[in-house]
Amino acid sequence: MFRESCTARQRSGPGEESSGGACPSFAGLQRSRACAAAGAVARCLGGLHDWGDWLTAACVVYCLLFIVWQFGRWGGESYMLLVGGFVDVPLNLVGAGLAWRISVTGDLDHMTRRAWRFIGIGSVSYGMGNALWGYYESLLRVSPSPSLADVAYLGSFPLMMAGLVSFPLAFRTRGERARYWLDVCIVLVGSAMVLLHFVLPQMVAEGDDLAASILAYAYVVGCLVLLFGVITLLLRGYQGSSQRVMELLALSVGLILVADLFLAELFPERKYTGGDLLDVAWLTSELLIVAAAQLQYRGRAEIIVEPTAHAAGRPMAWLPYAAIAAGYGLLLVVSFTDAGTELYNLVIGAMALTALVVVRQVLAVRENGELLAEIEGRRVEARFRSLVQHASDAILVVDADTAIRYQTPSVATMFGFAPEDSLGARFLAWVHPDDAGHAQVLLAENAGHDPTATATEWRLRRRDGGWLHAEVIATNLLADPNVNGIVLTIRDIGERKALERQLTHQAFHDPLTGLSNRALFHNRVAHALARQERGGGDLIVLFLDLDDFKTVNDSLGHAAGDHLLVTLAGRLQTVVRTADTIARLGGDEFAILLEQPTSMAEAEEIAERIQSALRVPIPVEGHELLMNASIGIAAGRPGDGANELLRNADVAMYMVKTRGKAGWASFRPDMHEAAVQRLALKADLQRAVDQDEFDVFYQPTVAIATGQIIGAEALIRWRHPVRGTVSPAEFIPLAEETGLIVPIGLKVLATACQQARTWQQELPFGSRFKVNVNLSARQLHDPRLIEQVQAMLQETGIAPDSLVLEITESMLMQDIESAISRLQAIKRLGVRLAIDDFGTGYSSLAYLRRFPIDVLKIDRAFVKDLARGVTDVALTSAIVELGRALDLELVAEGIETADQRLHLMRMGCELGQGYLWSKPVPADEFNQLLMDGSFAAADLPRRPILLSSRRGNLVRP
Repeated sequence: MFRESCTARQRSGPGEESSGGACPSFAGLQRSRACAAAGAVARCLGGLHDWGDWLTAACVVYCLLFIVWQFGRWGGESYMLLVGGFVDVPLNLVGAGLAWRISVTGDLDHMTRRAWRFIGIGSVSYGMGNALWGYYESLLRVSPSPSLADVAYLGSFPLMMAGLVSFPLAFRTRGERARYWLDVCIVLVGSAMVLLHFVLPQMVAEGDDLAASILAYAYVVGCLVLLFGVITLLLRGYQGSSQRVMELLALSVGLILVADLFLAELFPERKYTGGDLLDVAWLTSELLIVAAAQLQYRGRAEIIVEPTAHAAGRPMAWLPYAAIAAGYGLLLVVSFTDAGTELYNLVIGAMALTALVVVRQVLAVRENGELLAEIEGRRVEARFRSLVQHASDAILVVDADTAIRYQTPSVATMFGFAPEDSLGARFLAWVHPDDAGHAQVLLAENAGHDPTATATEWRLRRRDGGWLHAEVIATNLLADPNVNGIVLTIRDIGERKALERQLTHQAFHDPLTGLSNRALFHNRVAHALARQERGGGDLIVLFLDLDDFKTVNDSLGHAAGDHLLVTLAGRLQTVVRTADTIARLGGDEFAILLEQPTSMAEAEEIAERIQSALRVPIPVEGHELLMNASIGIAAGRPGDGANELLRNADVAMYMVKTRGKAGWASFRPDMHEAAVQRLALKADLQRAVDQDEFDVFYQPTVAIATGQIIGAEALIRWRHPVRGTVSPAEFIPLAEETGLIVPIGLKVLATACQQARTWQQELPFGSRFKVNVNLSARQLHDPRLIEQVQAMLQETGIAPDSLVLEITESMLMQDIESAISRLQAIKRLGVRLAIDDFGTGYSSLAYLRRFPIDVLKIDRAFVKDLARGVTDVALTSAIVELGRALDLELVAEGIETADQRLHLMRMGCELGQGYLWSKPVPADEFNQLLMDGSFAAADLPRRPILLSSRRGNLVRP
């Protein structure tokens, strides 16, 4: 570092050869240090296992070659300057690279990684200084001072110091930390006194200009900074490989300080040039950084900690005393040279007193250390004895023949034996007969090996004759004179075993009903199929799903639903055989495995018994509930797996669902094909939504008396690219199930509102034209529905009362209070509401009155048979009268004949829809219907039938 400051005053003129001489003692010292460092590095490596090891070994060889070159000085002055100028740079780069590798490894704590990061950056800065100095000296043949090399050298001082200080401390108390930093300050002050006294006058020579003086002071301050880092490192006290790493780092920085401050400045007559023996010291220090970095990486998993809290436990605890001695020694030297006898005597007296105090302190520290060690030993012994005596585990010492020689008091609690009663007894007599052979072999093997701990589980006899499940750890300490036996540590694991059994049961059983769960059922089906393949026989699986179970949860709560499931599980167990397996697969799904049934008829008989058992009312929270189930039956076939068998039963159950629920069906291969087609239709439905394959058709709403079109109902149609037009009855349930009904319904709403706006602008009576749009259950309960309807009204500009939203009767009864709240919110927008398919659900008049309904649409089932019997006419007439009593607008659906139209007119029904007038048609065909005006009414009696219209929605001729 100081090569520029050293040569700033001592460099030769241009063309002069420097002496390059050095005293033999100095050269010998450098060579001996280099050899010692090389030997230390070789011992630290201990084998080349990593590319860092090979790189470190290469650096050692590199340094040895340079030392050999020092003896010959081959190549003359120019080569000597070139080698000396750049010889340090490769080691700087290697050290920086290895330090950076440590800083990014995850095996060390963040403080150690940060310390090596600073050291790596400091090495880079130091290498830049070396490279710049070599450039000036060997290539330009100048030695400028100050220069950019000085900036790089001085920048490395704080970086290296930051790295040395950043290594972790682990003192236990605040007092220990304070003593540590006090020792650091003592050593730093003593060292600084010597440094400033001997070095500073040599560096700041008389006649130097201001820049040279500032530079000299900067280097002295930098050395003090480095010295501070070394002292903090030496006084920490590490263990193992970490201690060797710190020693190498301290020796490296110490060599730099010695070479720069003491050797170079104590021989002022020497003129430094590149290739000087001083380069050996600097090169050795850089090699030590490389070795320390590699050693740290190889021992990176070791945690660096402070081994003891006492100063005596640290190997460099004598440094503060050495610093005090150095300071006083310097004072003594100055007193001899610059002061009289009086000052000399005072200094001698002060030194004597201080020496006595130091000696007394050293003796006190040593005595305190011995006393503390003894107290700590007794405390550890007492703690160990207390832990053993009060441990919940039982500890026994047995000899090679398993005779018990010692046992802890916990034996009485664990086994019921008093400790003194069983001394001398054979431990094997305690072991369960089934485990005794294994115990004898294990103890014999343990006695014949080096100290090892072997863990196993045995059943051990208690005094009351019961058996204790125990975990036993056997440790061979026969060779230990303090024990001279095999130590058995016994722990009661009875609760753990019970918990394992409980967890095993829970893993294979449903926690609510206690039935087998899906995993256990699947396992038993697989085993039954395997037995069937080996020895024949039949097996049948019933897949059962409760109908409308969600309604119970939604109306009465999940607690009521759980009670219902538990009751039904109990009833299922009464209708099957003991050998059969019943499982709850999840939710309201159950499965039954029938092994060795006599025939499929027997399985069907069991399904019928299940249906009968479920029809018995179940009391739940004051309600009498009647439940039904859909049951699928599938027989095991050769080659089937458990998954296939369950799938077949599930497919059969689904077919029952599609047929109206509350029944059973046996699996047929064509059912699976239908299920596959349904699955494919689901996938196509998503594509249809993405690619907009849907059209909106319109069916006119007609004034029955006049045939005038007063509105239209918007109906969705799917144009499948392969199957053609798909019936809504096929894809609407799938859309409801998958949730795609929401975007589909939104498309219908938007299209219908846009079309209604067009017709209202073009028709003479357009302001009274109504458009009806059906809402699904998912749409009704979608929190975005109100916002979407409002947005459509604002976007299209149609009057709110010209939009009629239709809801089915069954939808309203799923969650009555929520439905009423949602309908009232829609009603506040001004939109009209209609109940579709009225008469097919199960709503009561009380609820019907609470719904904010405007229109009642009579289902086609009440219209189609009007001309056949008096009963049908009376029932339809009653629905009409109910609507009129509730002040609702009535619309009859499915009118196909003139007789049906005539009967509805006589009943007072005002509006209708049906094929009598038109089937659902696209918008352009509906435009043609509007252009034709009203439908012909020639089939009606010539005498007009007077109808009263409270709503004023009919268009009169």
